[in-house]
Amino acid sequence: MSPDDLAQKVFRGSIFHYLTKVITNVFNFLIIIYVIRKLKVEEYGLYNFLLSIILLAQIITSFGLAPIIQRYLPEFKEKRNNYFQKKLILLAMLVRFIVGFVFVLILLGCNKWIIKAFNLPEIFELISYLMFLIILFVLESQLLGDAALISLFENKYWGISKCIYSILKFSLFFLALNLGYGILGIVWAWLVVEGLLFILFFKKIWKVVFSLPVKEEEVYPLSLKRFLKFGLPLWFQNVFYLFRDKATDIFILSYFLGQKEVGLYSFAFGIPLTIMSFSPGNILRPITTPALIQKYIQDNNKENLSYYFQVINKIIFFTVIPLFLILAIFSNKIIKYIFGQTYLEVSGLFVLSAGFLTIIQFNYAYTSILYALEKSKIMFIASWSAVYNLIMDLILIPKFGILGAILATGSAGVFLLPYYYFTLKKEGEIK
Repeated sequence: MSPDDLAQKVFRGSIFHYLTKVITNVFNFLIIIYVIRKLKVEEYGLYNFLLSIILLAQIITSFGLAPIIQRYLPEFKEKRNNYFQKKLILLAMLVRFIVGFVFVLILLGCNKWIIKAFNLPEIFELISYLMFLIILFVLESQLLGDAALISLFENKYWGISKCIYSILKFSLFFLALNLGYGILGIVWAWLVVEGLLFILFFKKIWKVVFSLPVKEEEVYPLSLKRFLKFGLPLWFQNVFYLFRDKATDIFILSYFLGQKEVGLYSFAFGIPLTIMSFSPGNILRPITTPALIQKYIQDNNKENLSYYFQVINKIIFFTVIPLFLILAIFSNKIIKYIFGQTYLEVSGLFVLSAGFLTIIQFNYAYTSILYALEKSKIMFIASWSAVYNLIMDLILIPKFGILGAILATGSAGVFLLPYYYFTLKKEGEIK
């Protein structure tokens, strides 16, 4: 692919990707608003507990498979090797399915203990069987869509599929809640839309990868060492990331305090997190990462990476800072008129969370550079901030509750910025 072709693909892909993320984030935001207004605080807590289980499954079963696809599928595409494109995706899907199946079996086997340990309602036992299928669909869709299709610059199809998914999800959630089916109705709707998304992604991957002819010269032994060297540290990083994510806060809050506090925390930290998902640094990361990888493969020029790093940082700065100021100044009005007065008691924590998350957005500029340079070791070492977060969670949550969870998770993310900066500068990778 010529530099001009790459530039055009990146430009078109960025437009489709950004528009798609904006549309899907808007519908996700509408879902959250409606769920918050319709469910009790405890039920909203259970809903976020289910989201945390899915995140746990995604992280534990990842084995660095998505980053491996993101890193090496564009390379095999550039080399026009159809055999290794197919092999890479098939192996990733097979490994993910086997490990995911084991995960859900363990989840079902521990039902009674989970309900008792995390102060969950009895309906969780019924819901967990539906979560079995949801988890399997989500795991495979993540590989096929968010990793493979984006890496192949199939952003238009990916975007249309995600928009259909988001619109249908909002419609079915709205219908389930309006008909009075509550949390159980939401889970059934969830299962339907995740199954549809998997079908859409698989259909496209079949067309653009699996249906391609394989030439004899494309088939030759390829050492897995390179893949494992890149992917496994990122898997460990993701495992550690779980302990830096709000999912860990939710599990610990649920264990010590119950579902009401989980619901309040999910609002105070989760809503600013959702709003910050509109940040260009967050939205464009899946498209900038493969683009920078291909650019670096073509010219092997680190100065170009430094230039793009500065551009990404400027874009993030001029979007998230005004957004934070709006959230801080109008927090009470936003909460009262959009979400309801129930959550006004955590308005201060809402602003505190927004402050932490604003700073954390600048981490995304480093992520694309680290992937392009194959600096998985730096990312692995950074993942140890999760140990700090876990320790602080266990110390602060029993004493300070929701505030403790926000301080632990927020500070763990903020501490990564100086680490990335000084490490890359010391190695001479950025200027």
